[in-house]
Amino acid sequence: MNRRLAAAQSGFTITEILIAMGIATFIIAMSTGVHISNLRYFRVTEGRSTIYQDAILIGNFLRGELLGAGGGSIRGWMGIWVEDDCNARSIFPACADSDRLTVTTVTSPLQECLITGQLGPGRVQVAFSSPGVCCMQPQAANEVSYLNRQVMLTLGDFFWQQYVANLNLATCQADLVNGQLPAPAYNSPGPPPYNWTNAMMTMVNVQTFYWESPTFMLKRFIDGNNDGAVQNGEDVVVADQVYDLQIALGYDFNVADGNLSETPTGLNDEWLHNNPTAPEVFGAGFFVAPITRSALLQVMFAVIVGNPDTTLSLNAPNVRILNGPIRTRAGWILQEEISRITPRNSYIFQ
Repeated sequence: MNRRLAAAQSGFTITEILIAMGIATFIIAMSTGVHISNLRYFRVTEGRSTIYQDAILIGNFLRGELLGAGGGSIRGWMGIWVEDDCNARSIFPACADSDRLTVTTVTSPLQECLITGQLGPGRVQVAFSSPGVCCMQPQAANEVSYLNRQVMLTLGDFFWQQYVANLNLATCQADLVNGQLPAPAYNSPGPPPYNWTNAMMTMVNVQTFYWESPTFMLKRFIDGNNDGAVQNGEDVVVADQVYDLQIALGYDFNVADGNLSETPTGLNDEWLHNNPTAPEVFGAGFFVAPITRSALLQVMFAVIVGNPDTTLSLNAPNVRILNGPIRTRAGWILQEEISRITPRNSYIFQ
């Protein structure tokens, strides 16, 4: 009896303590492993959620700009110009297999004037809104003079983006030069010299979106003074950590029924610049006469954005959008966003 009481009062033996410590260490190790695993999963999920939101924000921004294309006498399809896998131009670097997008929108308030005569190359006669009052001078609140402003000339399906380099309000005449859009981005009424009599001249805003591959930035350029160079505030960053920008154009021509067919082989495909295996150019292949640019029904645009993989637990993803190349970056999470819009007035003018 006394020996059993003495043994009970002596505490745990060394063997028992070692066993208890081993069990505790095992439990702590298991808990730590689960915690690290949960933390890694949380960081991956958080990273994916962040770039998913970034992709949506960029997509929403571009959607708003494209929906605003055209207006007034300018049909929506006239206000959208895409340069697919383009070369360097003006201040823009080569596209590095991406696309360049130029969107033309009308100013607010809307300012439009009727051209009543073509006086010579680059000089037009504009209507007087009232006796002695030239249409090109401000006549209402918030309006501005046409001088040194981008404009769009429209005559039916013909259009030409120009810049008012000189203005005579007394005679209501304007001297026009090529605007921010590149030379192919217009549809002129016959060979030069062009005659824009009875055309509308609409004041516009022209902005070009492009991807700068070395910096992974999506940028916007607005050439306010039309000099082809970057002035303060003309070239701004829209978003960083962008890995591609791709645009496809949907033309309703293979039975104009309001629906756009999309095929993986490019056969009977009504989408231009959407197929990575079938190079497509407007004016060649399926996209030849009698198809015209006025058949544009929808625009599909896509971006890839990225975020660092702080967990270093993911393999480098391979992402491709539309007819762009495969994009990848070790140690980064990449996310794509693809959207479609219908330009304004697309159904009215068909």
